Amino acid sequence: MWRRFTIPLLILGCIALLALILTRIEADDRVRVDFDAVSVAVDVADTPELRQQGLSGSEALDEDEGMLFVFNEPNKVSFHMLDMNFALDIIWLDEELKVVDIAAGITPETYPESFKPITPAKYVLEVHSGFAAQHGISLGSQATIAGL
Repeated sequence: MWRRFTIPLLILGCIALLALILTRIEADDRVRVDFDAVSVAVDVADTPELRQQGLSGSEALDEDEGMLFVFNEPNKVSFHMLDMNFALDIIWLDEELKVVDIAAGITPETYPESFKPITPAKYVLEVHSGFAAQHGISLGSQATIAGL
């Protein structure tokens, strides 16, 4: 009788283990951007295709979520709100992860206007509108990135 259930139980155990592993892999796809008082889980856009797509078409963004755009070299890359459904704060960071510019409260209605930093940036963080002010993030604020 016990042999009758051994194989199905082993198969069920393997499926459960695989599901657990896949869940952990998905969670590990995100990295964390930390400022003094707040941490944000971000998806990384580090290829031309991912950077072009960005958050366009997304329905919403939780308060502790965002997208981090990573560039090979610092530059004055501009951003626009094409196909966006919610307002954002855009935070530009230099190679040392210091905030070099912030465009706060950018709404979808601003398209086709584009927003560009005053100083070259290697990283750009998009977060929900009001995030920077709510957490005291300003020019010169220092960030760290875990998991990149």
